[in-house]
Amino acid sequence: MGNLLHVGVPHVEKDAQQSRKRKFIEGEEEIEEKFSPSRKKLQTTSEYIYKTLYINGENSDITIDALGKSWNLHKVYLCQSLYFKSMFKGDWSEKNLTVIKLTFPDSFITSKALDIVFGSMYRYEVDVEVLIANLIPVIAAARMFDLGGLLKHCEDTVLETINAENVCIYYDASQRYGLTEVSKKCFSWLERNMLLCKTLTLAKYLTKELLINLLQSPNLAVMQVEMDIYNFLKIWLYFQMCNDHSEISCPKNLIIDTQKYFQCMQKKTKTCFLSSEEGLQYADVFKCLRFENMLGDAKCILLLEKDAIVPQNWLLPVYQSQWKSMLSVYNGEDTGPKQIVEDLFYKQACRCGRILETDTRYCWRWTGLFSFGIDIILIYNNRTKILSVKRNTYSQPCNFAVCLQSQRAVVLRLKAFTIKINGEELKALDTGILLWNFHTDEELPLLTLDDTWTFPVFVSTRFLLSNSS
Repeated sequence: MGNLLHVGVPHVEKDAQQSRKRKFIEGEEEIEEKFSPSRKKLQTTSEYIYKTLYINGENSDITIDALGKSWNLHKVYLCQSLYFKSMFKGDWSEKNLTVIKLTFPDSFITSKALDIVFGSMYRYEVDVEVLIANLIPVIAAARMFDLGGLLKHCEDTVLETINAENVCIYYDASQRYGLTEVSKKCFSWLERNMLLCKTLTLAKYLTKELLINLLQSPNLAVMQVEMDIYNFLKIWLYFQMCNDHSEISCPKNLIIDTQKYFQCMQKKTKTCFLSSEEGLQYADVFKCLRFENMLGDAKCILLLEKDAIVPQNWLLPVYQSQWKSMLSVYNGEDTGPKQIVEDLFYKQACRCGRILETDTRYCWRWTGLFSFGIDIILIYNNRTKILSVKRNTYSQPCNFAVCLQSQRAVVLRLKAFTIKINGEELKALDTGILLWNFHTDEELPLLTLDDTWTFPVFVSTRFLLSNSS
C-alpha cells in the first residue's frame, strides 16, 4: 500500500503494518509515525467497515450499476454525497429503486475512479499512489457526486505534484471542473517554466488558448530574448501539424525537421505558412510575438525569412515603425517614455532574461535588440549581492552607435527568482514598474539578494525605451 489521505471522517489508529501514512485533519499539520514491527496488529473499526460493508457488500440496500460493473452499497453511506442525498431524499424517480443504473456524460469518469470514490465513503483513508494514478477521473467523479471533502484532497494532491509532465493535463482539468486554485498555480508554473523547461512535453500539449494567454501575460519569464519565444512557438506549431512525430528525443534533430517541414510547406503552397489555409488558425498565436524586438538582428531576420512561417506583410509595417522611431530618437525629439502606462508597457516592452548560474560577478547586455542607441547593461555584484542596471554611454565599449543625450528616460521592471527542482518558485524579488531618467553612464541599484539566495538565479526583465508608441 502507498501513502494514505484522510477523506473527512474522524481519526482512528493507524494500521501497524503501515510504515507511513499521510493524513489530512483540519487544523493539524501532517504527521509521520512509525510503529514497532513487534506490536500486534489490531483491526480498526474503519477497516472492518470497509471490508465487511464495502468489499463484501453485506446488508446492502442499494446496487449501483455503471460502466459495466456493479457495487452493492448502502444508502446511509452514499448520502455523504449531495448527489445521492438528493436522489434518495428528494423527488427523483430512482428514490425507491434497489438497483440504479448510472450513465456519465463525462468520458473521464472510469470504473476505477468510481471504485475509489465509493470506497472513500466507507473508510478513513485513500491510498495516495492509487489516487495519483487516477487523479483526473476521481476529480471528475467527485465533482459529479458533489463530494467536497474528496475533491478538496484531490485538489491538494494536484497542487503538490505539478510538474512539466502533468501541468497541461492539470490545467485542463482545473478549467473543466472549476478548480480555481489549481488553475492559478498551473498558470503561474507555466509563466515561470515554459521557456525554461528542458522537456518537449509542453510544446506537445499546450493548447492554443492557453499559449496565447501565457504569451500575453505580464509575468511570462523570458530567458534570453524575444527570438527564443519564436523558436519555442515554431516547435509547438510543428507538433500541432505533425502528431506522428511526437516521440522525437533529440532537440537538435527536431529543429532541423521543423525547418525542413515549413520550407517544404512553402514550396507546396507558394506562401508563408501562416498565410496558408492550414496555417491561418495559428496566426493569433504568432501575433503575440513582438517583432519590433526581433528585427534589430540580421541573423534573426534571415532566420524568419528562411523558416517561411511568418508572412512578410506582417513585418514590413514593423520595419517602417522602427525606422520612424529611430529617426525620432536620433533627432532628439524622443527622449524616452514620459509616464508609466501599465497596459502599454506590458504590451510593447522588450522581454528578455538571463540565468545567473553561480554566485560570481556578471555584466551583460542583450544583443540583437532594437535599442535606439540606448545601451542598457545589467550588472550583478557578487560582493554586495546587488542587481543593478546601467545606461552605458562612454565607460564600456559598444559595437553600435550610442545615444549621447544627457538624460534618457526608461521604463523598466526586473524580477529575480529561484525555483525548486519541480519548478515551484522558491524565492523572488520584483521591482515593479519603474520610470527612471538615466544620465550618461548612470548605474541604478534595483534588487539586493541576501545570503539565503541559492544559485542559479533567474533574472526576468522588461524595458520600454521609446516614447513613439
